[in-house]
Amino acid sequence: MRQTWPVLKRSHVFWCSSPNGYSRWRGKASRRGIRFYTSFKFPRKPDLVPLDWSSIMSEFGEEREFIIQFESRLGVKFHRRELLFEAFTHRSVWDLEVWQNVIPHERQSYENLECMGDAILRAAVLNELFEHGSKCISSSDKDHWLFFNPSWLTTNLGQLVQAATLADVGSDLELARGIMVKPHIMNDTRGTKQKIIRDVLEAVVGALHLDQGFDVTKRVVGQWMKERVSTLPLDVQDTVTDPKGLVLEIFGQDAVKWFVARVGGPDHEPFFGAHLRLDGEEVAVGVGKSKLKAQEVAAMSLLQDRAKQGWEKEFKPKLPHEMQKHPVAFVNSFFAKQYAGQMPKYVCLGKSGDPRIPTFSVSVQMMGTEIARGSASSKHKAKVEAALEVARGLHQHGPDWISSKLDEKPIPTSKQHP
Repeated sequence: MRQTWPVLKRSHVFWCSSPNGYSRWRGKASRRGIRFYTSFKFPRKPDLVPLDWSSIMSEFGEEREFIIQFESRLGVKFHRRELLFEAFTHRSVWDLEVWQNVIPHERQSYENLECMGDAILRAAVLNELFEHGSKCISSSDKDHWLFFNPSWLTTNLGQLVQAATLADVGSDLELARGIMVKPHIMNDTRGTKQKIIRDVLEAVVGALHLDQGFDVTKRVVGQWMKERVSTLPLDVQDTVTDPKGLVLEIFGQDAVKWFVARVGGPDHEPFFGAHLRLDGEEVAVGVGKSKLKAQEVAAMSLLQDRAKQGWEKEFKPKLPHEMQKHPVAFVNSFFAKQYAGQMPKYVCLGKSGDPRIPTFSVSVQMMGTEIARGSASSKHKAKVEAALEVARGLHQHGPDWISSKLDEKPIPTSKQHP
């Protein structure tokens, strides 16, 4: 029986090793055997070796010299200088022959150090801001809360660690001279160079923290940022970004009262007025195109006056739990129990102030004698404020306070407010 050979429709590839490298043969099987018609030779891959920074840095003479000089400029001596070499290494150089011989999982770049340095840099800059703010407050009579508060720290921290500022700091330190990166990447016009400089700066901070600790890192970063921190503004207009929130934080939610009303303008562009009252006393007025804007203007006006005068607000004690009801209902129930059902009268005393934002005054009277008085942007709110003053007086001095008021000379009454 005649023997048949299988006919292969696809070409098969055969590999043969030799001392000079690997040979790749392509051929087909036929009746006469395997016929080879092409061959490709590849050089033998060298044996991979562990990472050795001395051999790698020998290929980057200028960069190595700059890194050593930069270390001396920092005023520290690294125990592990390879951390500093790693901080200046960009992953693009892995394509070079000196890196091809390194075991892949041991190849390093600044990316890991940059991740750590980002957090360490923010902490060091925040520490410098804290010390600068403390010195400024202790050496002046400015109000502590206006110039040294979380808003001031957060705002200035964001400005100091933003991309443009860090790139400028890195450029001042001439970090580009020591970065091991392919030239065409640094010549990119899309801002890649500035980003790499910023990343290397953060990587240097991370390497410094790992080798020397946070105290040394804090000192070095403080030297870099000292000039920029010392020029930060200390004006309320520049430091306070949320005046309404800061007023609530300083004086407390219970002491601050807002009375906002529309004061003019067409329907498509109205104007609003805001009265800011602290414990029943009006301290600022603001006008804006929205209710929030009017409140912010009034709050900023109060903060600026506080910064100039340096006065401290004396707070009255908070009302007990039972007085957290509506003030008018509380006052009416108190007089009904204490004076055999007699009810107080709420008398409108008129209005004053800017005609566009009038302030109404209402008096709480009992038996023709004024017990307390309240002012607000409307009659109803003024009535509530007057009742609240009575409630505060009862809380501070007790029921005898009402009796002492009733012993005083009665005052003439005017139009009664319903």
